[in-house]
Amino acid sequence: MSSAETLSIATADVNGCRLVAVARKEADNDRWDHRIVLQSVGETFVLLESIEGDAETAWPPSPPLQEIHLHDLGNGEALLGVGMAGTSHWSISLSTKSNSLVADLACLVKSGIAGPLSSTYRVHPAAATKSNDNGVDLLLHKVTVRLRPKTVEDFSSRIDESDDTIRIAPMMEDQSIGQKRWCFEIEIVA
Repeated sequence: MSSAETLSIATADVNGCRLVAVARKEADNDRWDHRIVLQSVGETFVLLESIEGDAETAWPPSPPLQEIHLHDLGNGEALLGVGMAGTSHWSISLSTKSNSLVADLACLVKSGIAGPLSSTYRVHPAAATKSNDNGVDLLLHKVTVRLRPKTVEDFSSRIDESDDTIRIAPMMEDQSIGQKRWCFEIEIVA
């Protein structure tokens, strides 16, 4: 059995609940995956789990992160990661902000035609999802967690929902060379 390296950050406690982002790399894998975990009244649930590609996939369903580091920001913590697939470079900043986690992702498409860019997650099978004007609410064990796209600078994001997956992607998916960026926030709704 292989061992895994893990790094994590957590939000502030809200009525006995908090969100934890856990990055994990199996010893026999070339990339990190990550999970958004809900800790509620002594129980722990993997609410969202990133869906990863493999070393052969040029346009994986989630950013291919080969390195992740934990940083203290003074007013919270962040997981900062970088990676590469094909000829493109990806980065992620996943940070805490009171009762929420904020993700800021980017891909530098260096050549060719850009494939689909996103962060794709498997949703906990017991979680009920409900779309709203601000994104998607996930209800699990009487706790509501809101996932919403964010606009940063000139980069807007969107959320696509299907069966048991959620995909966060750039609002405009063009296939040109250059920087692409998408951002989202996930928080416990009081």
